[in-house]
Amino acid sequence: MHASVDDADRARCDHDELRDPLTHMKRNKAIVAEAHVMLAAPRDMTEQQYGGTWKTIGMTRKAKKPLVIVFPDGTTQGEWSTLR
Repeated sequence: MHASVDDADRARCDHDELRDPLTHMKRNKAIVAEAHVMLAAPRDMTEQQYGGTWKTIGMTRKAKKPLVIVFPDGTTQGEWSTLR
């Protein structure tokens, strides 16, 4: 589990591994680096300039990793063409 330095953001759930706490963006970069496929669930139907989820989606695209976005209405968008 990639923990946040912000105690209020911690999930407090069972986990097999625990990484050192990082700031939001550093944590998100670490998650993208370790992911084989990214599953993202933003709260907005359209891409936003703000917000960690959309920034993480952008990092995933830049890393050319497979991405599945689950939108608030339940629709999905898979981006497999970015594969290396």
